[in-house]
Amino acid sequence: MHTAVLARRDFVSRVLSSGIILGGAGSFNAKDSQAAETCFQSNSVESLALCTYFVAETVNRAIVPLLHAIPASTEPVRVEYSKLLGLVSQLLDAAPDLKGNRSVIHIHQAAIAGRASIENVNNWANVEPSLLPAYGDTLSAALDLGHMLDSADLLEQQEHSITLSPKAVDILKQLIQAIRDLAKPIGDVSTSSKILRQASIDALELGSIVEEQIGLAVEQLSRAESETASAKRIEKASANIKEAISALNRIDQIQSEALNVLAGAGAQQLPEKPTSFLRSHIADVFNDIKVDLGSADADDDNTYRNYRIMSAAYRSPAQAPSLFIMVGYILRDILVEHLAIRQIWCWYLAKSVVAHHKGMDRVNRLTEVFKYIRPKGRYDDSESKRREAAIMLNGLLEKYGL
Repeated sequence: MHTAVLARRDFVSRVLSSGIILGGAGSFNAKDSQAAETCFQSNSVESLALCTYFVAETVNRAIVPLLHAIPASTEPVRVEYSKLLGLVSQLLDAAPDLKGNRSVIHIHQAAIAGRASIENVNNWANVEPSLLPAYGDTLSAALDLGHMLDSADLLEQQEHSITLSPKAVDILKQLIQAIRDLAKPIGDVSTSSKILRQASIDALELGSIVEEQIGLAVEQLSRAESETASAKRIEKASANIKEAISALNRIDQIQSEALNVLAGAGAQQLPEKPTSFLRSHIADVFNDIKVDLGSADADDDNTYRNYRIMSAAYRSPAQAPSLFIMVGYILRDILVEHLAIRQIWCWYLAKSVVAHHKGMDRVNRLTEVFKYIRPKGRYDDSESKRREAAIMLNGLLEKYGL
């Protein structure tokens, strides 16, 4: 995590200083735009540093579907707790003398707490994933049947010593049986809670590994840029990227395995793996870096079409505005807050997507990356606005055959 934080901090520092020097507090004019492009024209490593901002959201995507699978297992418990509370109320109506009985009081309080905990599970989808392990522990504690079963045993032992009407005795027997019947559904919820807790812990730890490995790669590649493109450093960075992608694949696997258990063996898997976008984006950015550093030839693969135009010189053919200018248009017209700093940031996010993808695939990917523009603007969290901006940028690119 330390190297990822350093990579982000260094990137933000450079963008802030350049944005302030070249654009001040406002937006770039034409002259400043050209100066900014020249300043940053062959620095794709910065785009890799930005990938660390995607990790937390990616981990969230893996965990949230598991949260939606939990309520199915909790519903039987909620029904049983409601039944239990109804029986306690009936028992006290039939035997008012039991209102001070410790066992009855404990059963009543435990049932209220248990039902409240179960009902709260429906709100877990809004919980910050890093807090889920603690929520799981709280649920397990609230659903501990041990003391309630002890209270039921005490009541059963007192059944013949307490003066009760036949009706009260019948209700008491139903109450004791209802408590014992809770064991299986509560056991199922407890199992689900443990699976969710462990999946959350594992996914969060793997997310930290992804950030750490990207940070290490950025560190290696930044050195390579400041000296001569060192094959050894690029090789080390490549190993870091492989480790990051391997950790992302493991997050997908954790989600799939947990979802199968939580939603049943026949559960339908999600149409897209939660880390697929980030894995692909990291690979695109890293390929661009290798081209920048001279360890790969952009002409060897037609996925790099116009790469040297869009990512090395940042100049488009036939008097088209540069990519840097184009992202300024979408910030000005759609996403708003057309600040110099946001324009640099958006540019770094967009350039690998632009170089490697076309059509609706490019629109979808741009819609995703625009979420991470900083500082955040008023429409950055609106998917419809981000998509509108992506469609506009893609239209400009296609207009000039890019």
